[in-house]
Amino acid sequence: MICAANSSHPRLSDEGECLVSLELYIDGGWIASAATEWIEVLDPATGKSLADVPAGDAADVDRAVRAARRAFPDWAATAPPERAAFVSRLADELARTLHGLCR
Repeated sequence: MICAANSSHPRLSDEGECLVSLELYIDGGWIASAATEWIEVLDPATGKSLADVPAGDAADVDRAVRAARRAFPDWAATAPPERAAFVSRLADELARTLHGLCR
């Protein structure tokens, strides 16, 4: 089996399935990590590999902190009910995405 060409870190599981390779979510989008190391994510129930995630490095942290500092004034000025609604939508989207990944 050949893993997706758009994966920055294609790897097959022991069963020959393509593993999910995730990027970092920074500044409103998915970006490749500056780091070259990856962390294997295991299913705690089975011990099988589920995905690989970038280890991240100081450059990734700096990029995330800069993005957070740019975003903070607008976020702080947003009314609490609107922030709560946003966080609720984010939780729903994460649950939907995770459900799809866990099938």
